[in-house]
Amino acid sequence: MSAPSSAPLASPPKTKQTLQQARAEAAQANEHLAALASGLREGILLLDADQRVLLANEQFCSMLGLPILASQCLGLHTSQLTAMMQPYLADPEAYAAELASRPEGHIPSTLLPLRDGRTLERDARPVALGDTTGWLLSYRDATQQRQADMQRDAQRKFYETILDEVPVEIAVLDEQRRYVYVNPQAVPDPEHRAWLPGRTLAEYCARYGFPLELAHARDRMFELAEASAEPVSWDDRTPVPGGEVHHQRQFKLLSGAGKGLPYMLGSGLDVTARVQAEERSQRSELERREQQEFMQQVLDTIPSPVYVRDAAGEVVFGNGALFKLDEQAALFAPTEQVLRAKEREAAEYAAIDAQVLATGREVVAEERSTSPTGEERWFYTIKRPLVRPNGTTQVLGVSTDITALKAAQLAAEEAAKARENFLANMSHEIRTPMNGVLGMAALLAKTRLSPQQQEFVRTIRSSGTHLLGVLNDVLDVSKIHSGKLEMESVAFHLHDSMQQAVATLTLQAQEKGLVFGFKPFATDEAPWVLSDPFRLNQILLNLLSNAIKFTTSGSVWLRSFLVDETDEEYLVRFTVQDSGIGIGPEALERIFESFTQAYADTTRRYGGTGLGLTISRALVTQLGGELSVNSKLGQGSTFSFTIPLLKTEQPAPITVDAFDTGQLRGIRVLLAEDNPINRTVARLHLLQWGVEVDEAEDGRVALEKLLENTYDVVLMDIQMPYLSGIEVTQQLRQLPDAARAAVPVLALTANVFRSDNEKYLAAGMDDYLAKPFAEEHLYAKLLNLLRQPAGTGASLPLPPPPAYDLGRLHQEARGNKAFVAGMVNSFLTHMPPSLQKIRAAAEACDWLLVAELVHHIKPNLLTLSIEGAIAAMHILEPTPTLLPTPDEPARQLATAQLLAAVEAVLLELPSEL
Repeated sequence: MSAPSSAPLASPPKTKQTLQQARAEAAQANEHLAALASGLREGILLLDADQRVLLANEQFCSMLGLPILASQCLGLHTSQLTAMMQPYLADPEAYAAELASRPEGHIPSTLLPLRDGRTLERDARPVALGDTTGWLLSYRDATQQRQADMQRDAQRKFYETILDEVPVEIAVLDEQRRYVYVNPQAVPDPEHRAWLPGRTLAEYCARYGFPLELAHARDRMFELAEASAEPVSWDDRTPVPGGEVHHQRQFKLLSGAGKGLPYMLGSGLDVTARVQAEERSQRSELERREQQEFMQQVLDTIPSPVYVRDAAGEVVFGNGALFKLDEQAALFAPTEQVLRAKEREAAEYAAIDAQVLATGREVVAEERSTSPTGEERWFYTIKRPLVRPNGTTQVLGVSTDITALKAAQLAAEEAAKARENFLANMSHEIRTPMNGVLGMAALLAKTRLSPQQQEFVRTIRSSGTHLLGVLNDVLDVSKIHSGKLEMESVAFHLHDSMQQAVATLTLQAQEKGLVFGFKPFATDEAPWVLSDPFRLNQILLNLLSNAIKFTTSGSVWLRSFLVDETDEEYLVRFTVQDSGIGIGPEALERIFESFTQAYADTTRRYGGTGLGLTISRALVTQLGGELSVNSKLGQGSTFSFTIPLLKTEQPAPITVDAFDTGQLRGIRVLLAEDNPINRTVARLHLLQWGVEVDEAEDGRVALEKLLENTYDVVLMDIQMPYLSGIEVTQQLRQLPDAARAAVPVLALTANVFRSDNEKYLAAGMDDYLAKPFAEEHLYAKLLNLLRQPAGTGASLPLPPPPAYDLGRLHQEARGNKAFVAGMVNSFLTHMPPSLQKIRAAAEACDWLLVAELVHHIKPNLLTLSIEGAIAAMHILEPTPTLLPTPDEPARQLATAQLLAAVEAVLLELPSEL
């Protein structure tokens, strides 16, 4: 039996050895763990239950940029680590809060941004440490991966944005035919589009009520695309409420597609409109052919030639009337004279065609056509550009035979010319002796006469003035019929002007014992207006004279009423009311006709020519109104009219030189006049002003005197023997002596037509004065010519035109400087925005808007006489008849010219202020 106490004595050496071995194994394990941790690419941090570091590798310290070794981290608390890591973390507080929390279970990977721009991916999971739980934290540099992910996300968003905007249906499917992506074109409804990813087309059709056959057909196309290296295309029809939608679709297998990745690209183009158009085209092909045949029949039935010519002048289409002309021409052999005429006419046709093609605008012309027999026929032709489907432009022409109408027109023009010549000759033949009669009467009135002789002179002058008034009425009617009656636009005080009209007839009314009154409308400001005061007074005088003439007792009233008023104008109604004999209803319809009186014995009983109301009505119409009458037989008459009158400011007073200031004394004048009485009248006027006078009784003598002597002014009659006044002036302006050639010439004419006066000025004359003339008018004309600089002859070089001319504006202002300044300021203020709009519209090729804007500023360009813009305005103002307009290059050039001209004015115009 062994001793029980001997066993314990042997155990201590074994326990020590075991403990040493365990420690060695633990040390070796720690070395292995440290070596393992050091060999990892990730940073490792092992924490105990108290969040103290049990293990850390060098990668942890280097990744976070800690300035310590991994061994120095052992035993540190996480709060200490956080304090050390704070300078290197982008958000250290968030990191400390995560460490301080003690979640249970695995924590998903999180990103840890550093201040140096790098990003670490951190993974934290719990680990068993004996009876406690610690935490193992691993860190991995995810900077490159993060950047790659961001770039990939940005690229994905970029492509998705593009695909969302592409006007084509786009869809991406995976290998199980589930949708990965669709753009809004494919599925417009956002709710449907959000639901679709991960679903198949069959599921989509089942959910939204589309036929499943649509999905089966797509599956077949999907299988074909999987088996083919090329895209698979097909057409399909999708039923929708109210019809079908047609698509041209395509599947294409994506290269590099793999499991779980986008696999198939699908696209669809809506071709419903094209399919429907093709179907309509097919259905209407027969109708179009029938319509073409119908149109050809219609065109062949039209008696006017209709044709289309190309740029080379070849006829590419013609109707029956055109070919009928050709057939008639083939029946006769043309003479040499006819062939030359046809060549000239062909050249004229080609020139008009070229104009149409160059401008792209319609041209209306009268064309001659000589038949093989030599007969000349006239056609009224309208030519316009015709753009063909291939883009070429040809000329469409429609010609109407107006041979008979042309003959009538020529006859009418000859008659009108004869009538105008008659009136001009009548005017000349009457005014020439009237000049002598009235001139001599005026000179006689200045002599010492007995009262009876003075009465004789007054009678002569009154009768002559009356005869001159009748002549003026006849000439006014002639101007009205020929469209040559023109109106002035000057500033005047409306009420004062009306008062002057009343004043001239007051004595006549008083002699008949009539109450004669004038009642203007009331206004806070003096009504200064822009219009033609002479013509307005002529209307009022005609109406008042008639009223006094046909009123034996009672009253005659002239009234004005303000109907409406804006910032720019007054709308005024004028009435002339009398208590005279009145007009019956049968006569009211014809009292405005020329040479017509209300009753047959009116002229015998009351006098007059029957032209006053005709002239008045025409003048009212030109002023923008209409003359009307309200009358009953035996109860008087009321004539009324309403016209617009532009407002203006009161012009500054104009200083007029006193009559016979002595400034003409000593000047030398050549008086060229074939009528001896008129020479005497003019000579006596000139001599009393101290003028030296040489006389010439015809044009040849006048030219000889101009060659031999030097004169300050020439008074030139128009109609003279041998050489007319125009011919003498033309030869005078061509003299080599510049000073002699530039002598001022004043035309003395018995013609009063404006066209004649313009002809005189064009011939080189400086001004004109109508016979019979008042002596103060002759004096003023001479004085004005002497004040003008010499050298206005036509043969002398003219200076280059300025950018603008305010002459017309000053004429309208009548000396009102405030009015001129206001207009200039308005132009400087409002024109730049208009130019900006024109430039923008031209850049956008919106020629309709350009035409509208140019038309809007046209009055301003004309008021300032901006010559550099006028030609361009004529190109830009007409509204294009064809869009896009073929003359776009010409319009672009015209726009540049107009802008340059007006901008030059904007630079110079401020100096006027």
